[in-house]
Parts: sequence; structure tokens; C-alpha cells
Amino acid sequence: DSPVLWIRLDPEMLLLRSTVISQPDYQWQYQLRHERDVTAQSEAIDALHNYPEPATRKALTDTIENE
Repeated sequence: DSPVLWIRLDPEMLLLRSTVISQPDYQWQYQLRHERDVTAQSEAIDALHNYPEPATRKALTDTIENE
């Protein structure tokens, strides 16, 4: 068995509707760090503003410095 690392709905962007995904901050951080799709990274950044914690700041800083 493998844990769920992050969730994405409609990654090909075929549906004409908005969705709201609730997942813990560590899943958004993982998505930001490991998903290469810029849309997924943008979704993660948008969601992470709800988690003002040191781990979130580190994930954002690491992404900026490494990209």
C-alpha cells in the first residue's frame, strides 16, 4: 500500500467547472515540490496561503530558489 501524496482533479483541464480540493498542507507542499506541471504548482501556491507555517514558507522558498 502507498499513501496518497496529493490529489489533482482534471489535470488535462477538460471540465468547464471549478473545483475545491481540501487536503492537508503537507500534501500541497509535496505537490508544489514534485509536480512539474505549472498549473498544479500554481494550485498548490494558491492553497498554501491558508497555511502560514514555517514548513509552508520553506516549501515556497525552496521552490523559488530551485526553479
